[in-house]
Amino acid sequence: MKRFLQPVCSWACLLLLAATAAFGQNSAGSLSGTVTDPNGGVIANAKVNAKHLATGRTNATVSSSEGLYSFPNLEVGSYTLTVEQAGFKKLSRANVIVAISNTTVADLKLEVGDVSQTVEVTTDTPPLQTATTEVGVTFSAKLLTDAPINAAGIRNPEAFIGFQPGVTNGAGAEGGISGGQRRSKEILIDGVNATNPESGGVAFNGLPSVESIGEFKLINNTFAAEYGRTGGGIESFVTKSGGREFHGTAFLFHNSSAFNANAWATKATPLGAGVVARKIPFHGNNFGGAIGGPIYTPKFLGGYNQDKTKSFFLFTTENFRRADAATSFRSLPTAKMRTGDFSEILPRQIFDPVNGQAFAGNIIPSNRFSNVSKNVLALIPATTTTGLLNNYLATIQTKTRQNSWSIKANHNITDKHLVNFFYTWQDLGAVQTGPLPQPLQGGGTTSYSANRPTFTRINYDYVITPTINLHLTYGNTKLRQIFDNDQVGQGWPQKLGLKGVSEGDTNSFPVITFATDGYTAYADTNGNKTIGTQYNFTDHVRGDLSWTRGNFN
Repeated sequence: MKRFLQPVCSWACLLLLAATAAFGQNSAGSLSGTVTDPNGGVIANAKVNAKHLATGRTNATVSSSEGLYSFPNLEVGSYTLTVEQAGFKKLSRANVIVAISNTTVADLKLEVGDVSQTVEVTTDTPPLQTATTEVGVTFSAKLLTDAPINAAGIRNPEAFIGFQPGVTNGAGAEGGISGGQRRSKEILIDGVNATNPESGGVAFNGLPSVESIGEFKLINNTFAAEYGRTGGGIESFVTKSGGREFHGTAFLFHNSSAFNANAWATKATPLGAGVVARKIPFHGNNFGGAIGGPIYTPKFLGGYNQDKTKSFFLFTTENFRRADAATSFRSLPTAKMRTGDFSEILPRQIFDPVNGQAFAGNIIPSNRFSNVSKNVLALIPATTTTGLLNNYLATIQTKTRQNSWSIKANHNITDKHLVNFFYTWQDLGAVQTGPLPQPLQGGGTTSYSANRPTFTRINYDYVITPTINLHLTYGNTKLRQIFDNDQVGQGWPQKLGLKGVSEGDTNSFPVITFATDGYTAYADTNGNKTIGTQYNFTDHVRGDLSWTRGNFN
């Protein structure tokens, strides 16, 4: 087991004196702009409110002496902006979009008049990113729902990233971003690093399910200094939250061999007269759902959160079941070779290791076979076609399952204190047989493998003054991998007649490899692992202090 402590304390006082604003954007977004009169003159001390439509929470601030207002940390979603100042009509702007890791700029121009009068402005599309130099792509919740982000039958939040500009070798562990090396990217979940510290920018053990992801952003280049712990780009994910209304979803994705053509390898070589190679059946189901809304009690139970603006929750679950198979040709010894007759490979010769002389006719006498060799030979299946190579049609059968759930809770302690909590647990496992019968198996496979990651995230915001905000983040990531093989602990060394080999629970079938001709190895498991675990635990602490002063235009 390995445990890593990664305290990342980036306390940044943003003194905006004729400089460009740069707000903490790891797990949320920010909103800023300038309040002006009809002639373009700045208006100081104007009251600016940003109401989050999903939760009903209102964030308040005032414009600075230079007319600047800012909300450094806002939950992603749609907002309604209102601004008031004596001597001017009240301005209301709806549908202002705040996206993950983006700074939305909304300048507000007031009209002269009575504050009791209201001017309404509707914004249908989010403005272009002009407040920072970051180059990236934001993926909204709708895209996650509608886009074909399946990978091997299961939805994967990284699946679409491989199609974006600047990404090489696809998404996942081996992908590189903007010229960065493989495994050099950074993955953030609610502002906390989620990469494997042992293997670099990798999420071997899975990410939270798609159902729990609200938005994510791929940052390709010129990212802000607050990131800085990457050799390439950044994948930033923010989780969904509940709202003022109860909402629920349910889904089922089904895939089956009935919708697919037969594999080329299955039909490539005839299996005999009148024998037709049929496609191997498989089927899979990806299913789950979500439910979320306000946390409140009716009046007769105390009447907590009656206006539904203080506490919210979202629970999600995603599950996957799939049974499938794949075929390919492997090379096994022919019937003659099993008897010691290697005449089929002449003029290449077989030499006696005792005296260095070639065996007559390339035939090894049966009395030279060891008892261990005889026991191994009895386990090797017969070839299915003629020829010296690619003479065995092998099948790998896999049963895959995933169980995962997550809970997200948001609580507005007061207008100045906000906290949210996210936790997800996953169990992703696969049981595999083939390409050879047990205990040979072979081909770099593992009989059983499982990943059981958990992600814990806590974010706290303190609005010290309308222009000073403190954002604290804590995260714990546990990446746990488990692997096993059916032949482990079955006493195979003793059954084969091997001497001086451990008889404990970790004994296994010996690995047998061939130096030439590409013959399939026996018991050659994934990385020669037999049974074991690989744990990587990471703690991440982060703090951002934002102070808005002056004018950044």
